[in-house]
Amino acid sequence: MSSSLFSASKSPSFQLRPYQADAIERLRFAVAAGKRPVLSLATGGGKTAVVAEIFRLARAKGKRVAFVVPLISIIAQTWNAFAAIGLEDDLSIIQGANHFDEWGNSRTDWRQPIQLCSIQTLAKRGFPEADIVVFDEAHIVHESHKKWMKEAPSGTVFIGLSATPWRKGMKEMFDELIVAETTKQLIEQGYLSKYRMFAPAHPDLSGVKTTAGDYNVADLGRAMNKSPLVADVVETWLKLGQGRPTLVFAVDCAHAEALQRQFNDAGVPSGYIDAHTPLEAREAILEALRIGELQVVCNIGVLTAGVDAPYVSCIVLARPTKSEMLYIQIVGRGLRIKPQGGDLIILDHSDTAMRLGLPDSIVHEDFVTGKEANAGERKKTEPLPKPCAACAFLKPPRTPICPNCGFESKRVSGVYCDEGELVEIGAAREKVSATHVTLKGAKFTRAEFYQQLKSYQELHGHKTGWTAHKYKEMMGNWPANHFPGLPGKPISPPVHSWLKSRQIAWANSKARDRAEPRADMDAFARETL
Repeated sequence: MSSSLFSASKSPSFQLRPYQADAIERLRFAVAAGKRPVLSLATGGGKTAVVAEIFRLARAKGKRVAFVVPLISIIAQTWNAFAAIGLEDDLSIIQGANHFDEWGNSRTDWRQPIQLCSIQTLAKRGFPEADIVVFDEAHIVHESHKKWMKEAPSGTVFIGLSATPWRKGMKEMFDELIVAETTKQLIEQGYLSKYRMFAPAHPDLSGVKTTAGDYNVADLGRAMNKSPLVADVVETWLKLGQGRPTLVFAVDCAHAEALQRQFNDAGVPSGYIDAHTPLEAREAILEALRIGELQVVCNIGVLTAGVDAPYVSCIVLARPTKSEMLYIQIVGRGLRIKPQGGDLIILDHSDTAMRLGLPDSIVHEDFVTGKEANAGERKKTEPLPKPCAACAFLKPPRTPICPNCGFESKRVSGVYCDEGELVEIGAAREKVSATHVTLKGAKFTRAEFYQQLKSYQELHGHKTGWTAHKYKEMMGNWPANHFPGLPGKPISPPVHSWLKSRQIAWANSKARDRAEPRADMDAFARETL
């Protein structure tokens, strides 16, 4: 097929970004070579501008074009985008529900040279005549996509668009992947918002099965819809996300409703959207979020595509997933540059980033096949981010000093001496999060840990500052201002064991400093405990 279908004629009526112009040039070469390409462009990278320019150039050559979407919600916003650059007179909508302009005229006209089509409607009505067909969200594959590509007249150009073209089977439909610009590059160039990501909770997913490459939804719903986890979502948002228009991504209806109820009970006006929410109601709820009548909208995966919400500045990921596509589509809802300025806060209550990586680190230069289509089944070769022990900020790999709070993590020796035996530190100190510490499998809130330290301090007659310093030694930061007023609690065996390990380590360090016999210092440590 000749590249003359959309070769340059004159400058567009809007200014293309450099990578957008380069993407059109690369598409032109691919089409000239007889290929069916997919253009990969991160959410918020301006794919509508790229398509509009292709269509403008094609129309200048007298060609007919079709833009095919898998979601009804994309139709209206695409119409508005195309109309804004002068293509309105050539537009028609092919969709089950008729669209009308402000004068009551139908927007469906098969004679028009540019057709905005719902793929589900085309399955029933047939395919319009077109020289160029663009499949939006090409990773969402419908049988009618394949049928059209098979039955189309020779010479018809097919182009796919997707921020996440990583679904199994795409390589059978398309034969070249063009990566226009990555999320990381768009953030660095200032076209997408910077973000900060926190991992405040670590759910237990050990009993959740895998179905079709991702977590089984029924199992996942039971694992995530527990009162402590639901409450933690709200408590964390009040600390880190309050005042930010927020989208919460839940597992299922019961989970989303529980989250909405908790937010409302906490005095946070919250909305709810699921697959059964009518389009008009969805638009009204999102508008309420935009103007501040709502602060949070809980949903079950229906806001992962076709939602342009640049005012959203907080994403709550309460839905664990093994799918890179779902993960990146969710995060993409908040990466557009904010009219109000500022960055994006991502609160990951699912450990997804700790399994798949930070959202701007996931890049594929070619189509994936088989099990490669799901990151949960693919062996990771790159290091993964880790949460800061002090503030739960997800640090990029190999980042010892937290960019958020400045806390410096230091490598700790893997063993300590316990009455002449070597004991793994991991057995004594297993995990510290923003809200809890886990010792030998026992989980304590930070306040409970402080209260046990206070009891030990009172029992052994240590100075009051001892409790705060021991707390900081474990947690990485000083205790909250209200902690000193809390009463002591009985000392549990795991906490006592940890204190014993610290005392032994202190005694051994003194032995090295004074060159005293090791056995004597071990005996001293045992006597003091």
